[in-house]
Amino acid sequence: MTKIDMHITSGERKSVMPYQFDGRNIRIIERDGEYWFVASDVAAELGYSVAKDMARRLDDDERGGHIVPTPSGDQEMTIISEPGLYRAIIQRRSTKKMDDRLLNRIARFQRWVFHDVLPSIRKTGGYNAQPSITIADLTANPHMLLQLTQGYALQIEDMKREMGVMEKEVATLDRIAGADNLFGVRVAAKILQMEEKKFTAYIQQIGWAYRQPGTRVLLCYAEKQKAGLVLNKASPYTKPDGSEGLRESLKFTAKGIVRLGKMLNIDIVEGDLFGPKGEPA
Repeated sequence: MTKIDMHITSGERKSVMPYQFDGRNIRIIERDGEYWFVASDVAAELGYSVAKDMARRLDDDERGGHIVPTPSGDQEMTIISEPGLYRAIIQRRSTKKMDDRLLNRIARFQRWVFHDVLPSIRKTGGYNAQPSITIADLTANPHMLLQLTQGYALQIEDMKREMGVMEKEVATLDRIAGADNLFGVRVAAKILQMEEKKFTAYIQQIGWAYRQPGTRVLLCYAEKQKAGLVLNKASPYTKPDGSEGLRESLKFTAKGIVRLGKMLNIDIVEGDLFGPKGEPA
């Protein structure tokens, strides 16, 4: 693994400039006339679970170290340069099977950094996300009014696209939720973006389920059932001789799906697994 240069000077602590994108912190650092970005902030916007997965794909001169003030005190953090940020964005946008909402957010983040923040910092030494504009300003400068209107129109279109993607996702999850508010192995694997075979191996590996001795039947461990994550559901079936019997099968609760999503770094909201009124599809 390439070693990151962590040489830090004491004067660097004062150069951290905090900004906000969609309510989330983006810390920008001026060092020797160049602008650097806290890697963990950027990684979160690009959909990485950990910053090192993004930083290790950059060249040595595109990443470094910096002392950054945090609530728990000053900490050494990885930072990436402006060219490194651009490379990271391009690499991420080229990822196959990227979620539409994340792609849209990355595009807006890229535009925010390179069209708004950096030009403003270079021009004025700072970035004002909401500059004070009066009616007199707009009356005297029709071009400013046009720019403001176009900016709001772009934001509205972005919001509409995000809402459209979210509605499709909720509708899909509504259809696949069972009438008993539970999810079978095949459906759970699909939600969690895994092949069924790999998924069954995974839940056995992490101690959620096991194969019933002498059979291929998957059952859950009692402690996971007590935690409300999974259960063994008994369903009636007709035997070859015509008599009725009960067969147990592994089922996942919405809580269990969300927990697995977190373990697999997949963002799943429990409320989205059912209809708008909380009823199963």
